[in-house]
Amino acid sequence: MWLLDKMLRQLVRNGQLVVIDHDGKAYCYGDLAAEPLKIRLTDPRVALHIARDPRVGAGEAYMDGRMVIEPPHDVRDFVMFVMGQGRKSAIRPRNPLHRMVNRIASRLDQMNDRSRSRKNVEHHYDLSRRFYELFLDADLQYTMAYYRDPANTLEQAQIDKKALVAAKLRIEPEAGRNLRVLDIGSGWGGLGLFLNRNYGCEVLGVSLAPDQVRFANERAEAAGMADKVKFELIDYRDVTGQFDRISSIGMLEHVGARNYDEYFAKTHDLLAPDGVMLTHTIGRLIPTCTDYNPRAHLRRPMVMMRHG
Repeated sequence: MWLLDKMLRQLVRNGQLVVIDHDGKAYCYGDLAAEPLKIRLTDPRVALHIARDPRVGAGEAYMDGRMVIEPPHDVRDFVMFVMGQGRKSAIRPRNPLHRMVNRIASRLDQMNDRSRSRKNVEHHYDLSRRFYELFLDADLQYTMAYYRDPANTLEQAQIDKKALVAAKLRIEPEAGRNLRVLDIGSGWGGLGLFLNRNYGCEVLGVSLAPDQVRFANERAEAAGMADKVKFELIDYRDVTGQFDRISSIGMLEHVGARNYDEYFAKTHDLLAPDGVMLTHTIGRLIPTCTDYNPRAHLRRPMVMMRHG
């Protein structure tokens, strides 16, 4: 518990967190006058498990029952509490050695050759369609939804997200029939089918997940769009030809900051001279080891969407 205790004393600045260890001993952190959020550890080894990798360890401990959130609070309260501590001074290692180790680990983690890219994607997405159907909308949209009205359903919010993507790509219903679109990281095919159904676009979706590609092509065939919407199991770096529009939804975070030059150089070559590209990605509180400004790389219109 000593390592987790040391980490939490540096991390918790807002509100009060009470951790009850497996032996019943209570540890208090943060503002002792605030209403406490209490968690209980049920295993003598779980504190070290969490301290070694807090971003993953806490979630794993909660899922397997070794970390229990005491009523009246729940897991949402816990997540919001942790997010409320998100200050760079608190979450960045202060020890120079730790910073160096993190920098090296970050660089290794962002190595992204073709073999590793394929293995990572297969590990993440080839978990069976049924698994993703349990928590995604009917179209299997894997990235953020766009709630124009908080009362909207997830289904409507995902439809609005796809319409927003089309608008940012400057796709019009009539003109769309003459546009060729490349969808990098095309998932289960929902965006490609949407662009053809509503705007008449010809779409090529590429992914490294075999099950996604099979399912997306099955959907295109069933919808009678197989002649205009195709999905291929191919690395974006091996795509050839030119496209009027390029969409990349929730894929950039898999590229790695050190590979942004290669990514934007390749998409620049694939984009027609008057084309438009949209990149949607997930934000983060901690900077990566490589700073990169994609707007400085492209001379053609590009839109960045970010969530998280």
